[in-house]
Amino acid sequence: MWLACGLGRRNFRNILRLFRDVLCRTDPQDTVLITTDGFAPYGWVVPRVYGHACVYGQVIKTRRNNRIVRVETTGRPLAVLVVLEYRRLFRPVLQLAA
Repeated sequence: MWLACGLGRRNFRNILRLFRDVLCRTDPQDTVLITTDGFAPYGWVVPRVYGHACVYGQVIKTRRNNRIVRVETTGRPLAVLVVLEYRRLFRPVLQLAA
């Protein structure tokens, strides 16, 4: 889902503006999954804007001759992300069953 976009240079100020805009467009009770590349300001801005209200990970790709030769990830393991997403999607169903 595309929540927001920003025009301009990829710098700290514009990244902060973008993620504040995304925060305004999302339900604060939902856990948001955010993935970015390895650009350093993302790692600073996302946790400060969202705190513990998001699951954040970086996907860092290394390229040689226009080919991806290595992919690194940071953040929580995929199994945790799937559980959090499952809970968010099925929260209304789980509440009805209780």
